[in-house]
Amino acid sequence: RDQFKFCRHCGSFLLLRMNLKLIFKIISFILIGIIIFILLSAIIVPHWTRNDGTTVVIKSFYNEPKDTIDAVFIGNSSVYKGISPMEIWKKYGITSYDFASPDQKIWLSYYFIKECFNYQKPKVIVLSVDEFFSEENISEQSLRKALDSMRYNGVKREILNDKTFNISSSEKLSYIFPILRYHSRWDKLEFDDFILEDDKDITVHKGYVITKKKKSYSTGKGSDSESIGIKVTNYLDKIIDICKENNTELVLTYIPSPVTWSEEKYTEIQNFAKSHNLKYIDLNKNNLADINWKDDTEDGGWHLNLYGAMKVTDYIGRVLKDEYNLPNHKKDEEYDGWYEEEKRYDIALREL
Repeated sequence: RDQFKFCRHCGSFLLLRMNLKLIFKIISFILIGIIIFILLSAIIVPHWTRNDGTTVVIKSFYNEPKDTIDAVFIGNSSVYKGISPMEIWKKYGITSYDFASPDQKIWLSYYFIKECFNYQKPKVIVLSVDEFFSEENISEQSLRKALDSMRYNGVKREILNDKTFNISSSEKLSYIFPILRYHSRWDKLEFDDFILEDDKDITVHKGYVITKKKKSYSTGKGSDSESIGIKVTNYLDKIIDICKENNTELVLTYIPSPVTWSEEKYTEIQNFAKSHNLKYIDLNKNNLADINWKDDTEDGGWHLNLYGAMKVTDYIGRVLKDEYNLPNHKKDEEYDGWYEEEKRYDIALREL
């Protein structure tokens, strides 16, 4: 009987060991699968969703220490080509960020602002009005550049379920796991696709994308509507409400662009701003930033280059300092990382 007890206990011990080995194998299999999935995603997903200057600006936003950004610039490519937060820092010690993406529509701007409030408590949101006059759907590529770079959280779930974005049920999962969208790219991979960089090592200068390219503007206009549509107005109302809820000043601005701007648009936005008691800075009207359209644009009047952005940034920076009294953080130890970024920024300017 004692021998039977011993065998019974021995058998239980052996069974436990076998179960532990099985559990260990299952966990190891799952971990290896996750690692392979992450590596394949990093390789197969196009680089413009990972290390292109116009999209890593979104990922890098999450690297900013919580509640350290006092002003956030929201909008489309006119923002990340037209405003340099590092210049505002250098001159005034004000912390800011360009939280923007290509072809950004006002409904995406609303969610970007909402996402911003999850991580920062900006005293001022500066919203580009260039996107007020289009109610067309955003292209898939532009939406991918924005959403593939966002963290998956409540805000991203809201975007995926917002009917305005017209994302089908079958597409939603691919916005959470982008590899599902790009898995067929394997036969188009190039050597650069296998160079896996850490997003934290990619410098985007607080969202600003530097270019010294020059292509002067002569004539020509875009074809946008010159009135603010109902869909845009609905999301503008949401933006106004969420800024009020967070005690944040909302400022509207039209970054210089002779291709998209018109007197009719100016009047439309001016009336909207007055009716909602908002400040509106139109840098096209009377050429407030003194833009030279021969030297200060990279692509014939659509976007500014570095030289134009310096002028716009100087004007906006003075407004933030003089009218909104944003603090100078240059003597605050917790902002020492900005000095390191300033060095990288200056090097980038010299090397271009």
